Amino acid sequence: MGAEKKGIIQTVKILAITNFDERFTSIKNVVEPNNKKYFKKYNIDYVGFCGDFDSLVTIESDEPIVIGNEKNYWTKMILMQSALSSPDDHDWIFMLDADCLIVDHSVDYLRTIIKMSKPDKEFLLCNIDDPLTNYWNINNGVFFVKKTERMKKLFTKLVDFAFGKKFTIDDQSIVQHLLRENIDGIRKITDIFPSHAFNHGGNFIFHVCGVNSHHGDFKQALLEKEEILKSKLSEITTT
Repeated sequence: MGAEKKGIIQTVKILAITNFDERFTSIKNVVEPNNKKYFKKYNIDYVGFCGDFDSLVTIESDEPIVIGNEKNYWTKMILMQSALSSPDDHDWIFMLDADCLIVDHSVDYLRTIIKMSKPDKEFLLCNIDDPLTNYWNINNGVFFVKKTERMKKLFTKLVDFAFGKKFTIDDQSIVQHLLRENIDGIRKITDIFPSHAFNHGGNFIFHVCGVNSHHGDFKQALLEKEEILKSKLSEITTT
């Protein structure tokens, strides 16, 4: 039996992970203290990874490999693969992009969302569109994964595929493809929530995905994200 805290039976053990590479140091300083307060309040384990892609993966090739920002987006998928393979006793793993701010500290939303999903679901994401016009059109900047053997195999398959492509394809496109084509019956174990349930500009998590750091001037995009997050943080009153 889990410990009771503020009327919630904490029987679901959750690990939250955020990846901050060195380019996101300023954004980390804005969002992480706030997010850590939330995780501590609701007894959620947290890891803020401060390495980068090259510290996790070595790519060998006889020819020069031109890799853009795509490889850095795979860091979180590699971290998820590692967490799913670890011997710890977490039930769920929650992945949160570096440019995400938890804006409502009044409710244990993570366990609430898990409870809202059907018992056979192991992969929880938010759709980009509202209403849900395309099942597969998800944003994987924030997602939940149940710690099961099936999900461990799925993320190993994803990372192995990306490795074979020298990590030159972005992770979100691959996840969308899996859902669109229902590869390995992934839809059966996936629950797609409305876009603002725990992503985008929702009341729980504010994700600055409207500023594209994938294409264009990357440094300028990070500066814009940082200013938006600072402004949003000033509006928050934690309890």
